[in-house]
Amino acid sequence: IGQPASPFTQATQLTERPTCVKKDYSNFMASLNLRNRYAGEVAGMIHFSESLGNVSDLNKLMVKQLDGVLESGQPEAYTQAMFKLTALLISCKDCDPQLLHHLCWAPLRMFSEHGVETAIACWEWLL
Repeated sequence: IGQPASPFTQATQLTERPTCVKKDYSNFMASLNLRNRYAGEVAGMIHFSESLGNVSDLNKLMVKQLDGVLESGQPEAYTQAMFKLTALLISCKDCDPQLLHHLCWAPLRMFSEHGVETAIACWEWLL
């Protein structure tokens, strides 16, 4: 206990991981950073909307923002909208079917490599 792992143990642990995990640290950290950022933003939005008594309006706002981004086709705004919507789904006690519907169908409207990768990152976070 308290002793560093031997180099053999460290090498074994690394070789047991799939190749994609060994080389994908930067993507993992980027995704974790996005999760933390938007979880914090949405927590603040929920707190503010609860103080006003308009939580359902927040759900409508998220759907409206995502629809607007999908119409404009801006990849960065799409990423922001998808992560905010996912954070809202995770943070709310009741799952709004409209939010889940938009999260699942958005990549079909933004059908590009970036759009699908963003959706997969959000789905992984949600699950």
